[in-house]
Amino acid sequence: MQQSKIDVHPHELPKLLGDMETGKLQVPRFQRDFVWPLTKTRALLDSLYKEFPIGSVFLWGAPAGGLPLSRPLADLGIPEPRQGSEVTYILDGQQRLTSLYAVVKGLKLGSRDYGRVCIDLETATRYEENKEEDFEEDIFVYRRPDNKRYVSVQDLVGEAHLDIYDGIPKEWKPAFN
Repeated sequence: MQQSKIDVHPHELPKLLGDMETGKLQVPRFQRDFVWPLTKTRALLDSLYKEFPIGSVFLWGAPAGGLPLSRPLADLGIPEPRQGSEVTYILDGQQRLTSLYAVVKGLKLGSRDYGRVCIDLETATRYEENKEEDFEEDIFVYRRPDNKRYVSVQDLVGEAHLDIYDGIPKEWKPAFN
């Protein structure tokens, strides 16, 4: 019986984003550029918030010391892999992972400022209270954060989140969590 060349492994999103930050997770040259508009990024965050499936990510663990296949990602602050190091390439899911990386880091890429992608805690609270299947309001919006009703995703997952949490109304805290 022949051994399968494809293995399924669950990965936690923070680990994947951390691997991007260190350069261990790369985008191969043959993949298209990062092109998702902010509307798609906000829709992805909305799906994650509502615990909807967002599809799988297909990764390839390249052998150490192989030919460098990485696309330069300096605009994202992702370093090139070190010579001879193990590299994992994103074969499917690059737009989703790159969008999540950009919003968590609050990057500014051209005219797109991912630091302005915010959760609207008032709208999220209405969703949490009703859990309507046809809930149409945007939970994630593009605007300047105020750290009251509108909290940037970068701050939501960053070190300042506890200070922000203390300053929001009690009824919005479940949505914040």
